[in-house]
Amino acid sequence: MTNPPIIEEWRQVPGFPAYDVSSNGRVRSYHKRHRAGSFSAVRWTVEDSPQGYLSTPPRHKDRPYNQVGLRRDGESHYCHVYTLIALAWLGPCPDNAVIQRHDGNRINSHPSNLYYAKRGDSKRSRNARKAKRMREDHAMGMSTEDIMKKYKMSSVSPVRGILTGNLYPNAGGPFGQKDNCKVGDEDVIRMREMRAAGSSLFDIATLFDISISNTSRVVRGKTRKGAGGPLVSNMHVGPLHFSEDDIIRMREMRAAGVTLIALGELFGCSRETVRQITCGKGYTYLGGPITIGKKYTGTPSRPRTGRPQAKRKRRPKKSYEHIKDEDIILIREWRAAGAEISRLVQIFNLNYRTIKGITEGRIRIQVDGPITTRKLTFADKVQLMLDRDPSDPALGYMRGGQDFLKTPS
Repeated sequence: MTNPPIIEEWRQVPGFPAYDVSSNGRVRSYHKRHRAGSFSAVRWTVEDSPQGYLSTPPRHKDRPYNQVGLRRDGESHYCHVYTLIALAWLGPCPDNAVIQRHDGNRINSHPSNLYYAKRGDSKRSRNARKAKRMREDHAMGMSTEDIMKKYKMSSVSPVRGILTGNLYPNAGGPFGQKDNCKVGDEDVIRMREMRAAGSSLFDIATLFDISISNTSRVVRGKTRKGAGGPLVSNMHVGPLHFSEDDIIRMREMRAAGVTLIALGELFGCSRETVRQITCGKGYTYLGGPITIGKKYTGTPSRPRTGRPQAKRKRRPKKSYEHIKDEDIILIREWRAAGAEISRLVQIFNLNYRTIKGITEGRIRIQVDGPITTRKLTFADKVQLMLDRDPSDPALGYMRGGQDFLKTPS
């Protein structure tokens, strides 16, 4: 049986009245070249009948887009053939739009296969078609590494996301699974059915030998979306709601010293859920002892590798017992009389902070003597000097001595 002949339709190229383009991608010209002699100028005329067909070779090896050169007003214009077909059948291209193909085949430029699309939509559709081809290649037995080389992708994460359906789930194509995946699609469906029926994450993870976090992501549809099965978005499903007796019992056992992991295995929940309940952040309306500040005493942390760090030695607290009681009393009296701390530092050979702590009562508080809790002003110092006897030795240690009554600059 022979195939029916393909009907070729010709239309005039918009903007170029001397050229026609066909639905099969051929271009014909009405221009005729005239040249009287070898040195005479070339003259072009437009005839009523076609004068021949133009060659449309591709310009680049990697891009199989045929290109043709058209003349208008004595100038040459190079255009892609599919652009001429879209102008002739679809009309002028809208703003911020590009020409796309329904089947993704860059060689098929038939008018029924072309359409205008926005730039962002065209990129998403192109990526979706690419994802479909990748899934089809993977279903035919191509490995992930070969797919990365074929489609020139440098990272394996997006490839696995596309093959498993996490990326571009509506692009089509058969979903696959990771090369190192522990569970298949049948196991994923069974896990989701068990979770919807009320099984705990711990029981499901133990049965299929995977972690609780991966189990939670699978049953909630965060991973393996295309595997099927009922998705469970809520953490508490069916009989997983704890009763009042379970909450009180859990809090009592935690207060008695039972670890979080042991309670999680006993009640079929995660360690974080147990911690939230026992510290009072969950089920606050129920009774039972609240355990706050209990450190996790389960599995010990992994030891650090490398050179062990030396423990930092804490500086012993100073006792200030070496200072005599008579000196402390004298420091406080002279400070109350108006002596400067800097003068007392020089006399008693102590640092500034120690003298200040003694005079304010923060050091050796059991020793008698007047406590100075505020900074003396210039007026206070003058009044103290006038009220005291000139023979008092404290006046000799004041800053300035006999010049003390001078007004500060």
